[in-house]
Amino acid sequence: MLAAFCETPVRAVKGLDTCTARLLGPGFSNIVDRTFHPKSVVFGHFLGPDSDDAAVGGSSTEGHPERFGGTLLLSRRGGVWTPIWYRRALIIGSCEKVALPDRREILLCEYEDGGMGHAFHYLYSEDFVSFRLDTQRLGRGRFL
Repeated sequence: MLAAFCETPVRAVKGLDTCTARLLGPGFSNIVDRTFHPKSVVFGHFLGPDSDDAAVGGSSTEGHPERFGGTLLLSRRGGVWTPIWYRRALIIGSCEKVALPDRREILLCEYEDGGMGHAFHYLYSEDFVSFRLDTQRLGRGRFL
């Protein structure tokens, strides 16, 4: 699944699954050091009711402001998984798919964070079609 995105096979390095990302253009500029650590995957119809898509949660070099991770969006086109983009701070580790009336799917997610005596619990939706490609800040989804 990651062959078009990863230049090297995914392998364990110091206990983390790791691959070297290909240079794929501006939609992947968030992967600063070309290293990707895949952790989870959610399959769905995110780009259209008949699309076959995969959101791969993982990390590159993200720190706390970027929620220590991001998401790689892939779409199967002509039987081949094609990378669409990678976005830091888009965390999908605790998400459920929600079907829209047109049968396309979005993700309903939750995320917890905290520090310095504060705790935050976020509940938000991620719609990959209306996702603004220039947004990199926390909370770019619609909060419920």
